[in-house]
Amino acid sequence: MKTNGQEQQNQNDGKEKKPRRHHYLPISFLNRFCNEQGHVHTIDFVTQRPFVASPRNVANARDYYSAETVDDANDTSLESEFSKIEGLAKPGMDRIIERGYVDRDSMDWDYLCNFIALLDRRVPIARTMNQSMADSFAMALAESLYGSESKFQQTKSDYESATGKQLDFKYDDAHQLLEEGKITMELHQNNHIEYLLKSASLLVPIIGSMTPHLLIAKEHDFITGDTPVVKRDLRNPNIGRWAGWGEKSVQVAVPIGRHHCLLFDRSGIPCTHRATERNVAAVNTTVAHWALRFVFGATEKPLWISPQRLVRRAPGALIRAFAKSKENREIKIEGANEKCKALIRDAIDRRSKGNRPNESEKKEK
Repeated sequence: MKTNGQEQQNQNDGKEKKPRRHHYLPISFLNRFCNEQGHVHTIDFVTQRPFVASPRNVANARDYYSAETVDDANDTSLESEFSKIEGLAKPGMDRIIERGYVDRDSMDWDYLCNFIALLDRRVPIARTMNQSMADSFAMALAESLYGSESKFQQTKSDYESATGKQLDFKYDDAHQLLEEGKITMELHQNNHIEYLLKSASLLVPIIGSMTPHLLIAKEHDFITGDTPVVKRDLRNPNIGRWAGWGEKSVQVAVPIGRHHCLLFDRSGIPCTHRATERNVAAVNTTVAHWALRFVFGATEKPLWISPQRLVRRAPGALIRAFAKSKENREIKIEGANEKCKALIRDAIDRRSKGNRPNESEKKEK
């Protein structure tokens, strides 16, 4: 006879094991940056250590795409779904590299737009931005509710009346937290996944409306990083300013291989350019700047531009130049606090008046 424990063990043995190591950069994408031995030279800015690794062993995190569902507490199907999109986009990127231009009148373009939208939103910096927006909302909400002692006392009284619980929390405590900027909002893993899927789908038509260009650098190597899609404002030479996809002057760089980089802007006329040494160094510097932790490439000495505006191949100096900025990296979204405050004030005003926005106001927002 089998015991209950033996039956349970047999059932578990029959279940297909789900992958726990999820790649936020596709292995097939990282393969494009490998050296002749099939490895990528990796720089870890946090540990300040360069090393060589297989694409399979980098740019991944445990249970990164796992979502809690009603019938399965550890659904990992997103990893396999994303691989389908990667498979559809790969032949098109191969043709871009082979032909030396981007054909916007083919299905390759549609697959490419979907792939880049997903590439932009699946990586750790996207989660950092999502958390930053949530924290901005939390701070704005706290300022609206606790900004003055009278507001605090009213909010506290409303809560205690609604819940029957007494709050052992004083205005001075709330005021100190506001002053120190320590009010944050904890996001569930499912929230990050929902943000990924929704924002990526909204991004596809924006990318599709932009003009693609191709940079070809046969003699030099582009790098990629854990932020593989990097943006800059063409009106502002400061690479430290985060530019959004919707800005008219934005230029988006996406290295798609060691010798090829896609550029997106709103110029209207697609072009193919031979990249100079400085062109490659400029893209690599932007990739290194916006990386949260890692960059990957085919060479241990990638081109980059030093603070003195010199093109260099010194990985040690590259690490020293950017390592400090990777500590406690936060992405500040311009105007986020003000927008959140305005939305909260509007909601509070409507609630106090017992009004709800009509359909025309909803469309306007």
